[in-house]
Amino acid sequence: MLILLLLFSLISMVISAICLSFGIGNVLFFARLHQIVGTCFMVLLIIHFIHRRRKALKQIAQLTDVCFKQKYPSYCNLDRLLMTFEHVTVKELAEKLCLPLTYLLTELHQGRVNITDPNKTFRENLKDNDERLFSAITIALKLRFNPNQ
Repeated sequence: MLILLLLFSLISMVISAICLSFGIGNVLFFARLHQIVGTCFMVLLIIHFIHRRRKALKQIAQLTDVCFKQKYPSYCNLDRLLMTFEHVTVKELAEKLCLPLTYLLTELHQGRVNITDPNKTFRENLKDNDERLFSAITIALKLRFNPNQ
């Protein structure tokens, strides 16, 4: 709703500015409209930034990581987990977790995670589907630490 109100006020501001620039219609009306809509836009923008401050802080942190080439970027924990496992092959994961490869592949298939080649990395098998990668990781860890479920 907030985004729609921001968009509406921005469009209204542009239309009133065009009408003022070209002298279309009542200049006093469009000047007043432009002021009111501009004020509403600024208030809504401040509310939006307050509401989404965590996301803004995360994006600022990631921008500084890129600009200053940080050794350990400040990604969220989920991104770090996915990056840890994306370069591991399915076969390596099965060996490290002491799981039979066929058992792991069967469980992954039942969890709708389609692995085409166990010798390829998770990223190669699952392309850019982070949701499937996360599912594969949770299934493998669940099999290792909660085998009865």
